[in-house]
Amino acid sequence: MGAIPLVDLRRENEVLGEEMRSAVSGVMDRGEYIMGREVRELEEKLKRYCGASHCICVSSGTDALLLALMALGIGTGDEVITSPFSWVSSAEVIAFLGAKVVFVDVNPETYLIEPEAVKAAVTTQTKAVIPVSIFGQMADVVGIQNAVGKRTLAEIELKLPFSHGLRSVFVFSSLIVFDHFIQFRT
Repeated sequence: MGAIPLVDLRRENEVLGEEMRSAVSGVMDRGEYIMGREVRELEEKLKRYCGASHCICVSSGTDALLLALMALGIGTGDEVITSPFSWVSSAEVIAFLGAKVVFVDVNPETYLIEPEAVKAAVTTQTKAVIPVSIFGQMADVVGIQNAVGKRTLAEIELKLPFSHGLRSVFVFSSLIVFDHFIQFRT
């Protein structure tokens, strides 16, 4: 028995190949490799879909998290609560800005942080929470807001692959960051 390939791009190309070639050719013909028409169209579509007033596409989820924290003025002496069950960037960008990373345990069945764990971790230095939605499961952003009470914390909701489809929670977070690495389902 042969090895099962991790990714079979040939099968994906059978379905989407012509559409992808056409899109790439259009970009090449216009010479708009960065911030071109397709990026503006995606930003507009995401803005409408999420009911947001702004949408900015960047090169990676890491950049998106970094810009979100910078927009909130997060820096030295601040604390940001997040999940240890995430890509390293969730903690990396917090530390990069000089803030303290505060991990809270995840539920062993959902892999999501829970409101009571966030509540227990909040201090006077806590300025933001980055709950991570993953595996098609949405972080309980409303529960987290209720758990911290009247305390004003910025909530940066990190959406990882397979958790993008539910827009009803988008209105509850200060900022929403989507990260989507290339993945193929065969």
